[in-house]
Amino acid sequence: MTRIGATMIVMGLSQLCYQVWLWLETGVWHALSFTTMLRQLGLGEVSLGWGALRTTAEAALSVEAGAVLVLLGICLVLVRPVSMILHEIGLQRRLAQTRREIRSRRESAA
Repeated sequence: MTRIGATMIVMGLSQLCYQVWLWLETGVWHALSFTTMLRQLGLGEVSLGWGALRTTAEAALSVEAGAVLVLLGICLVLVRPVSMILHEIGLQRRLAQTRREIRSRRESAA
């Protein structure tokens, strides 16, 4: 997951740098939304039936493709550390519970 996330970050940053380069060269910002990028890749469009949900999805997908790729990449990079932290917290809770059980057994035996 970390490598995929890092790759998405590099792709997003390269897309944003290319857009900045075009902007500096021509003086016009050539926007590339995430929806347009999906359409150009042949992945189709997102179509939802519910009004509010469709509006929210369209607004989220109208953001610059580079920014979306960078954000998705960051999320993928952070998935593993967060899951490791949660796993460690669970282990610490089980260890504390086991220690309490051992103490209570010793006290009841004494």
